[in-house]
Amino acid sequence: MKLTRIILSSAILATSLPAMADPWSLDSCINYAVEHNLDVRSALLERQRGDLNVTEAKDRFLPNVSASASQSWNFGRGLTSENTYANRNTSSFGWGANLSLPIFQGLSALRQLRQARANVRDLDLRVEYARDETTLSIMSYYLQALYNKELLSVRREELNLSRAQLARQEALLEGGKIPEVDVLQAKSQVASGEVSVINAENDYRLAMVDLTRALELDDTEGFDILPLDMDKEFPTLASPESVYNNALENYSGIRVARSAIGLADHAISIAKSGYLPQLSFSAGLNSSYYTLSGLSLI
Repeated sequence: MKLTRIILSSAILATSLPAMADPWSLDSCINYAVEHNLDVRSALLERQRGDLNVTEAKDRFLPNVSASASQSWNFGRGLTSENTYANRNTSSFGWGANLSLPIFQGLSALRQLRQARANVRDLDLRVEYARDETTLSIMSYYLQALYNKELLSVRREELNLSRAQLARQEALLEGGKIPEVDVLQAKSQVASGEVSVINAENDYRLAMVDLTRALELDDTEGFDILPLDMDKEFPTLASPESVYNNALENYSGIRVARSAIGLADHAISIAKSGYLPQLSFSAGLNSSYYTLSGLSLI
């Protein structure tokens, strides 16, 4: 049974992410991160709680009905019908029902409902904001990893050229065409190139670690990324003015800030409801039953 659960869990995990042996594209990294990011999940949970708050705000318009019942026994000395105490057992039972109907609550319930609905819209924006921030973060790490990967390729190519130059210089030295100092300079260039390759490899590994950490992956073993298709993923470059104006209008972070202002206005409106009178209707029905030494009285 335990082995079956492990196999099923492994199958579900394998279908939820690309194969580690295959390079990941930018789109696959973004989609995986948005689905598994903890901030996005937390925002989605807050969104569900917003729906519960709307339901709670609607319940304030409903009447309150309550009922109660009690039973007590007394053993030993008790009050008799002659208003004296005697060694007798007594018992009593009581029940009651109450109804409270709000008629006018100073617009408080209505304004709280409006605030709850506005809060749901705000939470929708926060979910979008969490997704946008995750997307931007993954794009930043992805581009940095691509840059370091390309830089590593350049450093390796430079090292190969330096080694080829060293081999040529050694051949010329054997032929007596150049002095030995030229060979020493070529060896120094090769050593410098080897250091540059090592530094580039370290930078690339660190960039891949940052990317896998942002993706919530366990390690970088077997993880690789694909180069960008510039014509497909970045067809045109917009002007700085259009980017700025579009951000002011559509960027989720700014929309969340504007929504927070609206929620503050709703809170002020609810607070002002305290100045208005409230009207409600209440009704109750109660009864009791008392037993004294076998005699029943209502």
